[in-house]
Formats: sequence, structure tokens, C-alpha cells
Amino acid sequence: MHQQNVSSSLGRAPGAIHPKRRLELSCYDNAVTESFFHTLKTESVDFEHFESRAEAHHHLFDYIEVFYNQKRMHSSLGYHTPCEKLQGIDNSKVA
Repeated sequence: MHQQNVSSSLGRAPGAIHPKRRLELSCYDNAVTESFFHTLKTESVDFEHFESRAEAHHHLFDYIEVFYNQKRMHSSLGYHTPCEKLQGIDNSKVA
């Protein structure tokens, strides 16, 4: 049976938008997020004590925006920083 016949037999117009089926969930869906939070915990906040929420916010902002995105190399990005990757910089081509 052709797609047009199936769509017509179901009362749907050919080419109509249909709701997506729920995709099979994978245990690897959160891998990048889990890796980030593990890194954040082990490199930044372990053994830290913050006197206030504002102090914790400032510390986390500095870690993410100053260090993690601009200085820390990521193996998943070919050992580039996220900022370098966004700018299209490739340090491996520098002699």
C-alpha cells in the first residue's frame, strides 16, 4: 500500500503533519549534562563553603563563564574551549 493510500484510509490528508511518536529513551540522553555537573562538582564546588547564595552564584558564574567556557579544553570538542569552537579556531593548525 502506498503512503497516500494509508494516509487517505486513516482520514488524513497526504503530507499532513502528524504528532510524533514518543521515542525510545536512552540511558545516554543525559550523558553530557551529567558530565558537566560532575566536572562542576569536582573542579569547582567540592569542599567549598559559601556564606550566602550570592557568593555561590558569583563563584559558579566565574567558574562557568571565565574558566569552563574560555580556558578549559574539552575532549568532546577536540581539545578546544567552547569559545574557540564557536569562533572556529583550530589550535592544531598553529605551527
